[in-house]
Amino acid sequence: MTEEELFDQAREVSFTFRAPVVDVQLRILDSEWRIWDYGDAPSTCAGSGYEFEMSRVTPEGWRLDGAPLELAEEIAAWLDEKGWTGIKTRGYSGEIADVVVEAEYPEKHVDLLIVDISPGELFDSVTVSATSTCQRGDAHDVFELVYADGDLEGSPVEQFPELEHPQAEMSFGFTEDGKRRFPGAAQ
Repeated sequence: MTEEELFDQAREVSFTFRAPVVDVQLRILDSEWRIWDYGDAPSTCAGSGYEFEMSRVTPEGWRLDGAPLELAEEIAAWLDEKGWTGIKTRGYSGEIADVVVEAEYPEKHVDLLIVDISPGELFDSVTVSATSTCQRGDAHDVFELVYADGDLEGSPVEQFPELEHPQAEMSFGFTEDGKRRFPGAAQ
């Protein structure tokens, strides 16, 4: 596979895996979310492959409309309707009030989705995290392609926003001059 083919494959996997996760976010909150892990930095999996991870958290001050378990059951039912598989809902015993929903959608490159619903005294939070399916290719090679040959130290790097609406245009890595790469933009 050429570098261009590897880059195109990685971009397609990243965009494909993030799209259904965006739908999950919108099901919970149609507003801006905090970004913890954007979803375009490859990491190693299965020894010689690569995968992507993303994580978003509801904004500070957000409150649940009901009990955590109610939201978890609603999300699990919705995931089932949308074709997700391996859906599990679990709570914890004792003082921990968190409820977690797990699912997968291999056809959309989602190996694991975790929705962690956590009530709090001042505000509640939901963390939506996902890991893509493992792809053939070296994570280091993919990283160098996605992040402008891995050399971002000499140029100013545009930062991801702290908050982003799930429907904001997705980017994939950075150009050599430190700009986010958006679909259709010059690579």
